[in-house]
Amino acid sequence: MKKLISKIAIICSSLMMIVSCATLQEVKVDLNNEEQDLHITFTEKNFAQLDAKLIQDKTLQTSPDFIKECTSLIAALEKSIAEKATSKASRARFLAVTGKTYLLLNNPVLAKNYYLQSIEESKGNIQAAILAFRLDSTNSLDSYIAAPEEKPLIDLEKALWHYQNKEYVQAVANFDSAFISLPQYYKEFYTEIRNSAWELRSISAQNQTTKKAQSTADLLTQKQITVSQMLTITANQTNYLSKIFTIKKDSPSQLYKNAKSNGLLSAISNTENQNDANILQENQIVSKTVCARFLWNLYSNIKNLKNKTKYSKVYGPKNFTPIPDVLPSSPDFDACLGVIENEIMQLEDGTYFFGSTPVSAIEFNSYLQNLE
Repeated sequence: MKKLISKIAIICSSLMMIVSCATLQEVKVDLNNEEQDLHITFTEKNFAQLDAKLIQDKTLQTSPDFIKECTSLIAALEKSIAEKATSKASRARFLAVTGKTYLLLNNPVLAKNYYLQSIEESKGNIQAAILAFRLDSTNSLDSYIAAPEEKPLIDLEKALWHYQNKEYVQAVANFDSAFISLPQYYKEFYTEIRNSAWELRSISAQNQTTKKAQSTADLLTQKQITVSQMLTITANQTNYLSKIFTIKKDSPSQLYKNAKSNGLLSAISNTENQNDANILQENQIVSKTVCARFLWNLYSNIKNLKNKTKYSKVYGPKNFTPIPDVLPSSPDFDACLGVIENEIMQLEDGTYFFGSTPVSAIEFNSYLQNLE
């Protein structure tokens, strides 16, 4: 009996050891897969951030900092291919994202080379399908048989394509569909583009084929605008300037001259020591303060305000300001307070104006709509 019990104990012990070893092996495999998935997520997240930045500002393609970021990502991808890719599918994915990154650097030759390497490893590869589409948009994404978890990436790519082709209504629909299921970081990086598409949708829907509408749509995608572009947007999107001076087929330079001669570009507060140098220049970048000056002058003219400097008259003698970063000594004190009180512009955080912040074309257009 004792021998039987001893044998059973030995068998049980052996079984436990087998189960234990199997469990350890499974844990090891899971950890490897998890680490690999983390590297895939890390590189694709970094790519999405760079991709969104470039779509919003094409000039970044030649920026040393942007090139450095892309080069750093490529190095991380190459390391992942060499050290982290434990399957053909993961290797193919890393290769495809490398190709996409080379496209950000405007190197389609290397991008195509990585695409070919990627499909050689694994043909059923969502990132390779997207890379193929970016290399040649006739490679329809609809022909790719996507798994349910991959469809949001297809929607996102379609959204970006529609946006860059100025089909803003469809872009918004695809963005909203994609954001439902994609990881949060995609929404974080691409939301500004989606919001830009939302703002631009009405322009693309109206007179889409006219040269003026096309020009305006192009202009409204700009992250920064000049004073001249600010005036062009105002002339194209509203009739405010035509109420002040005659607009026929004015060139941007003529618009500038008319706006300047009608006082729309001059400061109105603390003007004792001002001269022509203080007037906004044609190629000057529009900051929030510059924007406030123009909008307040425009608003005052349209509304026929008799007291455009009421704020400096009230607060100036007390040397007090209700907006901490807009001082009573500023030549644009009345303009900044005026656009805030009349809800034409807003304080960034309910307290500060941040007047040196550049204004995008979309933001300026939204302020114009608040003038009425």
